[in-house]
Amino acid sequence: MIVAEAIGPRGRRAAETPEPVLKKLEAAFLQIAKDPQIQAQMKKEGFVPLAMGHAESKAHIAKMTGIYREIVQDIKK
Repeated sequence: MIVAEAIGPRGRRAAETPEPVLKKLEAAFLQIAKDPQIQAQMKKEGFVPLAMGHAESKAHIAKMTGIYREIVQDIKK
């Protein structure tokens, strides 16, 4: 995925989208997301920028889901 985690369109994909198209879009997104000016603007707006590809994003979401699940379970106790 950022202080308040947000998942943009890159977190989801149409099943019919060809893999080469996805890879090209992912590369373009990562190029933009890693741009120092873009990161500076995001930080200025209160975000912690993370530039992750599809596989990294998927792993990060799974990890954070587990963490938040534990937090919610602790709160319910």
